[in-house]
Amino acid sequence: MTSYRHLELHRCGSVFVVRVLSCRLRYACDQKVEELAAEWTDVADRGDCQTLWLDCSQVEFVSSGTLAKLIQLRQRLQQKAGRLVLCGIRRGLHEVLTRTHLDLVFEIAEEREEGAASYDVCASHRDATEIRDRCELAAASWSS
Repeated sequence: MTSYRHLELHRCGSVFVVRVLSCRLRYACDQKVEELAAEWTDVADRGDCQTLWLDCSQVEFVSSGTLAKLIQLRQRLQQKAGRLVLCGIRRGLHEVLTRTHLDLVFEIAEEREEGAASYDVCASHRDATEIRDRCELAAASWSS
């Protein structure tokens, strides 16, 4: 699998879990935002990527440029009948999404949702066996 500078990537069938490693995207320079967007796009453009879970648990703030790139990523996935799910949303990012009404645009996994097992896929990247097991469980629940 490709190595990324700004992302940590885990694959579970057609579901890709991407963890954003840059925590302060609010003050990120345009070049960094472009690099991050290029990495997201690379994952989304894979023929076997139908669902992209974007783990934002390391993200504290985002710039308007980053939000624009997220919207483009969502549109790109929708064009191929895919899904973008944001998870691990911290308070600062959640406030930005709410104020801009983007919480109505993006699919956001909440910890206490019915799909809590799916959220757990994003929440724990440390143990590869656990990730695989959780991904299989989440993928099975999505297909039913």
